[in-house]
Amino acid sequence: MAGTEFLDLDDARDRHAVVVGYGKSACDVTVAIASVAASTDIVARQLLWKIPRKVAGVLNFKVLLMTRLGEALFRYRTLRGFEKFLHGPGDKIRRSLINSIGSVSVKQFGLDKLGLVPRGTMEGIVRGAIGLATEGFFEGVEAGTIRVRRDRTIARLYADGEQRYAELDDGTVIPADIIVCATGFQQSVPFLDANVQAKLHDDRGNFALYRQIQPLDVPGLYFNGYNSSFFSPLNAELAALWIAADIEGILELPSLDARREQVTGQLEFMDDALGSHHCRGTKIIPFSLHHADEVLTDLDLQIGVLTRAFQWLAPVDPATYRKVTPALLDRIVAARAAQPKAEPVLPETSANKS
Repeated sequence: MAGTEFLDLDDARDRHAVVVGYGKSACDVTVAIASVAASTDIVARQLLWKIPRKVAGVLNFKVLLMTRLGEALFRYRTLRGFEKFLHGPGDKIRRSLINSIGSVSVKQFGLDKLGLVPRGTMEGIVRGAIGLATEGFFEGVEAGTIRVRRDRTIARLYADGEQRYAELDDGTVIPADIIVCATGFQQSVPFLDANVQAKLHDDRGNFALYRQIQPLDVPGLYFNGYNSSFFSPLNAELAALWIAADIEGILELPSLDARREQVTGQLEFMDDALGSHHCRGTKIIPFSLHHADEVLTDLDLQIGVLTRAFQWLAPVDPATYRKVTPALLDRIVAARAAQPKAEPVLPETSANKS
């Protein structure tokens, strides 16, 4: 079954369970299953770096993932201000900051002893997935209630009498009464007409959306909240404002050719930056704040310089964006008021026919 279909622990009670995947959801369901199953194996094609909720028991993960400094450690398509230093003269410092987190994770979770140190450096985290460590996961591995089959895939499933098994690609055989697949989702919009769907994608199947919102060749259609972000509610709210402004006709956008060039360039950049792991163009992690800035720039409603400066070291507080919506509403009201009023059309009667 899919991870989203696993809703009752009794489905795994006293049974041999196998979980496929190594992301946050896979590790979450593994910990839950391990508490009741006869055995619990997790099959991981690739080990991902896991960030502790508190680094060294002190530094909260939000400081690493939800600040402008944390985001700036990963090179964006366009560099501004201090980012130019971090990816120029300060590149050695930047790499040291990222990889020191990996060193802390290895030590804090005892990954060396468990044989679970991911390949590559912590900087490569962005090419797979950025995930928090599930509480109890590594403790379960150490206790033996969770067995990690690293760098493996399932080659085949078979039964021998009443017992069912999974054979891995290295020939290892493990009991498998129940298999939970927690390997993510495939982005699609099957509810839309096939002709419309064909206009939404580039020739590689990526969603070609300007600002992750607007299809270039389907007027009147918008996407909101479909992208994955570190600040999903905030990004969705800002996108809603962008859509409202466009519907009202007060959003000044580049030409269609310029927007098409931007979309193509952004997808090419994400291919390179994320190793094409960008969910068919719908993932903006780890550049959630850059995306918010771009949407606000289109709206000409950027937050204050001091607020932006504060966000470099402090986790982003969505409340600091609270003035954006009233400002846009005022602009919409003003734009409507400035429009010439149409003359009322009177019904034709014998009195006014002449």
